[in-house]
Order: sequence, then C-alpha cells, then structure tokens
Amino acid sequence: MTLKQECIDFISMMLPEEDDCDVYPMEIDVSMYICPATGDDVTYSGCEYCGTTRDECPYCQKLTVDVAFWDDDKDIQKKYIFGRCQPVNPIEGVCYIRNRKQLKREMQKLKDELDASEKWHSEFGRKYIEYMDYAREFAERIKADFQFGNGISLFESVNTEILPIVFHEGYSPNQNWGDTNIILGDFTSCGKQNMINIYHCLDDESSVKQRIRHELIHYFLSMADMQYKDETAIFHIMCEIYDAAPYKEMPENELKLYDKICKVLENLSLCLDNGLIDRETFNLYLSIFLLVGKINIPLETLDEVIGIMNRLSQSETDGDLLAS
Repeated sequence: MTLKQECIDFISMMLPEEDDCDVYPMEIDVSMYICPATGDDVTYSGCEYCGTTRDECPYCQKLTVDVAFWDDDKDIQKKYIFGRCQPVNPIEGVCYIRNRKQLKREMQKLKDELDASEKWHSEFGRKYIEYMDYAREFAERIKADFQFGNGISLFESVNTEILPIVFHEGYSPNQNWGDTNIILGDFTSCGKQNMINIYHCLDDESSVKQRIRHELIHYFLSMADMQYKDETAIFHIMCEIYDAAPYKEMPENELKLYDKICKVLENLSLCLDNGLIDRETFNLYLSIFLLVGKINIPLETLDEVIGIMNRLSQSETDGDLLAS
C-alpha cells in the first residue's frame, strides 16, 4: 500500500459517520494556490497576508498536493505531498512525507489537534448554554426589581426568553489592533433591532458574567426608550446597582444628575431596610427616578419631584423619605 493511500485511510478513520463527512473535507490530487508566507489556501479567497487578491499576490504559488484536509470550524488545514523532497524554501503548512515513520508522526499530530479541538468545542457549547441561562436569570431579576402595581415592570417590553445575545470565543471583528483596549463586549441598537456580542467567553467566569450584565443593561434601557449609552448617568446608576463595571467618564451635566439620584437611592435603601417603605413602593420610586433618563428633566424639576414625593410620604412617616 502506498504512503498516500495509507494517509487517506488514516484520515478516513478519524472522520465521523459518512453523513457528516462534509464537515471534514478531504480532497485528493488537488491543485491550489497557497501563500508561502502563511500556508493558507487562497484559491477561492484573497490573500490576508498581503491584502490582495490571489492574482495580485506577489507570494502566491500554485501547487498540486496529494492529500488536502481542512476544517474551517476548527481552523485546521493540512496539506500532504508524498515521495518528493522538501524544497529549499518550504511552504508553510505543506508537509512532505517520504517514509512510514513520518506518516505515522503526522497522523498522530492531526489526531491530537482534532481531539483538542473537539474538547474545546464541547467546553464552548457547555459555556454557551450556561451563560444564556445566566443572561435570562439576570434579565428576569431586572424586570422584577422594577416591578410595581399589579405586576407591571418598567421594562415590561423586554422578552427575557428571547435575548439577542451571541457569544464568541475570539476577538471582535471591529478590534483595533493599534488600541490597547480589547473589546470584550458590545451592544448595537438600530430601532428595535438589537444585538449583544460577548467576546472571549472562555475567560474567567465572573468577568464574562459581568460583561453580560453590562450589555444587558444597555439593552434594557434601550428597549424602554431611555438613555442607554455608556457616558449617561442612568446607565452608570444601573451598573452601580448590578455591579456591571461602567468604564466611560460622564460629562459634567450627567455627573450632577448621577450624584443627585445616587443620594436619593441611598436614602430609599435606608427606608426599605428600616421598614419605612415596602418593596413595591421602593420599586416604584426607583422606577420614577430612572425615568429621568427617558424624559431628561432639569435638575430643578427633579428637586420638585423629590419634594412632592416627600409630602406624599409624610402621612405615613415621621420625616422625609428622600433627600435632595
């Protein structure tokens, strides 16, 4: 049996059942264009190394390989040539095999790569399900925290069973490699069409969950037609409540609003802890102050709102609930 046929048999044994073989393409006696600098097959795509098309690439070479194998999902490419000597300037990713010992070594390397990739995909799938479950639980928590009067929530429009989240193990396609800041998540809103991306989801679990909270807060505020961008006071307040790590600085006007509402919320929490108000009243007051992010009222008007709420509450308490 020839080395070439043994290679084909080895790879065939590693593949799944016949119905799934299109996942692991293998071609025999195939001509392809290869970039020697990277070893990538650029027959049907541009050359990423020099940023040109195949015909324009100054490095691109046409090569006939005996056995070609690749799996795009697992980013594994193998190209085998038998019985020929390796050239003085070998092409990256092309393996020249001249004896059975070499063949066995290369087949073991391929098997190890496939096994490692399969293990990784299994872990990724498990994490994907785990984080989607966490996202739904957190979304339910936000809706409940802002629920008042007959079970109505400030975020009633959010369907917690259908959240537009996609998890990725790698980098954002929008990553600027000249920037030291790595994009770990993003939220895009276009009307009612929204998308949340979480990158590097195999990182530390607590970090990934914090990113989920951060992006879901963007989403909730957007769905409620409230100010949802990173530099707004309302977004920062929500991040403070749910430990969602806001990172952009607020302009002066937003910072003043943030300080005032934070003071109000601190007093509300004390009132709740001391039994002066119940949870439903707390949720109602909390929702009212977050609605500032929707109607964008002046700070003077916010002081008037605080005064009215205090007068309404004085019949039940010995003093003001809120401080402006």
